[in-house]
Parts: sequence; C-alpha cells; structure tokens
Amino acid sequence: SGVLAVAAVKLGARESYAYDIDPQALTATNDNATANGVGPQVHVVAKDAELPANADILLANILCGPLCELAPRFAALTRPGGRIVLAGLLSHQADEVTRAHSPWFDIAPFALRDGWTALTGSRRT
Repeated sequence: SGVLAVAAVKLGARESYAYDIDPQALTATNDNATANGVGPQVHVVAKDAELPANADILLANILCGPLCELAPRFAALTRPGGRIVLAGLLSHQADEVTRAHSPWFDIAPFALRDGWTALTGSRRT
C-alpha cells in the first residue's frame, strides 16, 4: 500500500522510495501517494530495480525470513549513521532478526504489542 513511504513524506522526509515485489502493491502505492498529495516525492520501485545507497532511514515491514535474508542489502542501502526500523515480526523472532543485522547495525527493540515487535538500529560506520 506504500503506507510507510507516504507517511515518511507526510512527516517531513524530502522523498521516499517504496520498494515491493508485488505489482498490485506498486499500483496501490502510486494511488495512495497521489491521493495523499505526495506522489512526486514517493518513488515507486519495482523488483530488481537499483536503489540509492545512502538512505538516512530504511523502514521495512515484512516477515522474519525476508528481514533476515535482506540484512546485507539493507546495510548496503543505509548510510553510515543511518537508521533502520524493522517491523512485521513476532516477539519470539526478534533475536533471529537482531543476529542477522548485527554485523552492520546496533539493534534494539523499541515496540512490543500483542506478541508483535519492532526493532530499530543505527548503521555502524
């Protein structure tokens, strides 16, 4: 739906990149960005597209497996000192995701609710 990309711009980001592998999600992201008046600032990026490697903040709301598999790519996309927010995982999966990202990020939990957790961290230099 692009909710994270739209929200980022609405909350002050100059621009955001919304990446998804689902063509329907990409269409919904475009529609939602336009409906919220931030279409030009939300760049919708399809699978296998190149992304800039200097993100100040990277937000990901996906399942545990992909969060772990994508750790090296997330590190490559986030500038040193940049922040990462990882959501969409059950509380018992937090340690696994933390381990996957720990070579590049200092990770800590920041939200726990109804068995779900979100992690945040900063990219080491």
